[in-house]
Amino acid sequence: MPMKGLKVFSLVFFTAMVCMAACPLSAQTPEDSLATVRQAFIMDSTMVGADIVQMVETGVNGIKVNQSAQVASALNGHKMLTASRKLSGYRIRIYFSNKQNARTESAMIEEKFKENFPGVPVYRTYPNPHFKVAVGNYRTKSDALKALEEIKTVFKDAYILKEREMDFPAIN
Repeated sequence: MPMKGLKVFSLVFFTAMVCMAACPLSAQTPEDSLATVRQAFIMDSTMVGADIVQMVETGVNGIKVNQSAQVASALNGHKMLTASRKLSGYRIRIYFSNKQNARTESAMIEEKFKENFPGVPVYRTYPNPHFKVAVGNYRTKSDALKALEEIKTVFKDAYILKEREMDFPAIN
């Protein structure tokens, strides 16, 4: 009798396993997933560098916004006050030395960087006794990290540094 019970149990267990293998056991459906497809941000290139205040005052596409002279004056005053404002940000140091030939090395490093990465600002300084070359103006550390990956392909010893006062980089 015990053998017969074992055979029945084995048959029921085997049947249950086959049924479970045939149906998916996932409790999460694609609709439940937290992963979403990020839509690409499309920027209107006609607005880059445009003076929004000027556009509002003259009217764009037949739409004109009337604003008081005080609002326009306050906005222009704010623009003038913040034009020379400095910002904490990040740069990438590609050279730092106080060797005897550091002046010529720093100049060569600067030229090499300009050849490999045109358009990225380069800052060569000499706070006695070190020659330093730093590059870029990055608002966030993540922006600097992205640039660092590319720069490290040419300058292996490059690293990120925080700058206390730097000019505002242009927003792209």
